[in-house]
Amino acid sequence: MTNQPALFTTPNTTQPTKKPATKEPLPEWLRAALETKTGGFRTAKFSRCPQCGAITLTGLNADQLAQTITADPTPLTPTDEYACTLTNRPTIHATHEGNNRWHLHYRDHLRMTTPPSDKHLVLPTHKCGARFPGFLKPPHLPTNHDPNATPPF
Repeated sequence: MTNQPALFTTPNTTQPTKKPATKEPLPEWLRAALETKTGGFRTAKFSRCPQCGAITLTGLNADQLAQTITADPTPLTPTDEYACTLTNRPTIHATHEGNNRWHLHYRDHLRMTTPPSDKHLVLPTHKCGARFPGFLKPPHLPTNHDPNATPPF
C-alpha cells in the first residue's frame, strides 16, 4: 500500500488572535474626511439636495443605529404639522446645541404631542419639488357644485 496524499486537509484548530481594542482617538485627517465627505457624526449640516438643489438640513437621528434625516429648513406651526401628518410627510424635531450645531429627531405618533410644535422647532422632511406649505393642493370641486344638494351616496 502506497502513501497517497490526503483528499482533504485537516482543519487548523488554532484560533486567530484578536487585535486588542484601543482607545486611541481617530486621526485628525480621518475625522475631517468622515465629517466632510459622509456628513458623519451626530451634528446636522446645511447642504443642497443632489436632485433638486434645494437647501436642506441633513444629519443623523441618533447616536447609535442612526438613520440619515434630510429636512427642509422651514419651521412649522401646529397646523402645518397636522397638514404634514395628513399628507404622510414625516416631521422632525430640531434642537439647537449651540455653536451652529443642530440635532434632528423624528416626530412620530408617540412624540407628536410633546413638545408641541409652537414651543419648539419642528421641520418637515425634505421632498423634492414640494416646498412647504405650497405642496398642499385644494380638492377639485366641479363648477356646478351645489353644497346643499343631496349627496350621491
